[in-house]
Amino acid sequence: MTNRFLTLSVTSLALWAALPLQAQGLRPSAGAVPAAATALSLAPPVQRSADFIVAVVNSEPITNHEVQREVKRVTQQMAQQGRPAPDARLLTQQVLQSLVNQKAQLQTARETGLEVDAAAIDQAEQSVARQNQIEVPELHKRLLTDGLSVSQFRTQLREQLILTRLRERDVDARVRITDLEIDQYLREQENTLDPTTLQINLAQILVAVPDAATPVQVAAL
Repeated sequence: MTNRFLTLSVTSLALWAALPLQAQGLRPSAGAVPAAATALSLAPPVQRSADFIVAVVNSEPITNHEVQREVKRVTQQMAQQGRPAPDARLLTQQVLQSLVNQKAQLQTARETGLEVDAAAIDQAEQSVARQNQIEVPELHKRLLTDGLSVSQFRTQLREQLILTRLRERDVDARVRITDLEIDQYLREQENTLDPTTLQINLAQILVAVPDAATPVQVAAL
């Protein structure tokens, strides 16, 4: 693994910082994907090419290699951000739970026919290269140097896109914010913010102007 880090931010994706879909050495943007219900059973170690299964999610295994690879990625990311890493055992448990949730979500997406095409993956790959200010061939070279094949990277992009679409379909569609909730939030902010230091960015402000308004009236409005 080299010390180079690539910024990973796929167009329209909000990615969880600990999401185990990113390539090793890639910096994701923050976000969250909800967990899906699943049957989880812990399996006894099953030797498989110097690796073993640590959990099974609806018959799909999660191997120790997958967990340790993600632990390493998260540890590198936290070090880069200047954040202290938690206890190794705790971090491993958190990573395993994250992988379980992700596996369950992908299963849900697959069962409901949710998919992305090659064009969307190409666009995501180009977005990653562009944000790192390199061309796609150079991105491929760096991935290979970091021990990740292009096909593995594209698979990870595909899964990220699927998870994002799953969230948009099953979560965002159910989110409803009422005017009462907005009013309550604004009242709470009035009590906690200092008006002398408050800065507000405004955009798309509609100013009603009569059709026959004079230039002086327009200027005043």
